[in-house]
Amino acid sequence: MALRPDAAALERNVDELRTVMIQLRHELTNKTGYAATLELVLKQRTQTIDDLRGKLDQLRASMRVSMRKLKGSAKWSDWDETAKKDADWPKMRRSAASSAANGSSGEPIKFAPGSARQN
Repeated sequence: MALRPDAAALERNVDELRTVMIQLRHELTNKTGYAATLELVLKQRTQTIDDLRGKLDQLRASMRVSMRKLKGSAKWSDWDETAKKDADWPKMRRSAASSAANGSSGEPIKFAPGSARQN
């Protein structure tokens, strides 16, 4: 009869371990599903990146062809002059803004005699 109390303790221990096993299987199932979802999202993201890179490469190639055609035509000099003007745009804007602030003459502002600020 001395084996009886140990058998009951062992059965409780087995039941507790079964419960832990069920919980661990449930967690493993959840994590496996989560990992599968992440793999799918990663695959879709990679596919989207590859598609966009392909489109970008196509657009770059098309632009190169267009630029070669443009350089070979008479329009190139017109386009080149426009591009140079566009590159100077920030400088022109600053000088126009300072001219407008100075009475659009490009000269420094002159203060009236006796004012707080004189040149």
